[in-house]
Amino acid sequence: KQQIKDAVEAYLRKDDAGMPVIDPVHQRPMFLLGAPGIGKTAIMEQIAGELGIGIVSYSMTHHTRQSALGLPRIEHHDFEGFEYEASEYTMSEIVAAVYDYMTRTGLRQGILFLDEINSMELTAQAKLLRVLEDNCIRRIGAKEEKQVNVRIIAAVNEDPESCVERNKIREDIFYRLCVLRYDIPELYRRKGDIPLLMEYFRKHYNKKFHKQIMAYSSEVQDIFLAYNWPGNVRELKNVIESAFHNNHTAILTRNDIPNYILSRLAVDTMHAEDVRGLPLHEMLARYEVLLIEDAYRRNGGSLTKTAAELQVSKQNLAYKMKKYNIR
Repeated sequence: KQQIKDAVEAYLRKDDAGMPVIDPVHQRPMFLLGAPGIGKTAIMEQIAGELGIGIVSYSMTHHTRQSALGLPRIEHHDFEGFEYEASEYTMSEIVAAVYDYMTRTGLRQGILFLDEINSMELTAQAKLLRVLEDNCIRRIGAKEEKQVNVRIIAAVNEDPESCVERNKIREDIFYRLCVLRYDIPELYRRKGDIPLLMEYFRKHYNKKFHKQIMAYSSEVQDIFLAYNWPGNVRELKNVIESAFHNNHTAILTRNDIPNYILSRLAVDTMHAEDVRGLPLHEMLARYEVLLIEDAYRRNGGSLTKTAAELQVSKQNLAYKMKKYNIR
């Protein structure tokens, strides 16, 4: 994230005369690579917020719907007294999104984030190439192109070299984008980002749901750092949103976290132990202990609530707790 932020900040820097230190003509688009749910959009939103600039995020999967839906809808727009039309599933729609954002926010510089360009039609990619080359766009109906004060950042969610071979990305766009390339690893490989993302989503959902949740409990922080997050940042975001809906205090606690996170973590904990060579019944017994202990703790030591959650009788649960010496 810091590398991307430094690059964007360098492009925004101006000299004493108010002119860009790096001429926009020489500014290059940036290319983000990462698996689905890796948090590319979240990273860009954080950077835009920290730099005090605007951001327009546009998923290019939107363009794949054109052939299925038939004729695109044409919308009429106005920007600073200039009327123009924008057609769905085309570059004009993206341009309109930029101008609409500037009208709505008053911001005149920022980031145009084009996500999943590997899903974009090749004909639209040809028009995108011109924007990437010159950082210029033409308002619909205008005769001249105009340079826009945006930093263009594109992203893919699969191997770009393979996309070129399968004709999903134009070769000229691929080479143009690879000048500034950033490979974003899975979340489990960058555990140091988890506390930052937790704080970012806490503020985000406080604002969205009009809540005043002040912090996460230390136990929740430990759980989030121990969990492997197979769904990457998207899963972390959804888990925190779920916790917000479950919470009625100022602190997010273990009881607010979806049960599947705790169950998977219990499995991961069991796998981390040395169970090689143990008979199946003993491995299952260890797993059963972890699940019962976790549910019993989560339900505040209530036998009734724990039995209801695990869908067993109180008598059966009491027998197992006595058998495994669970207190």
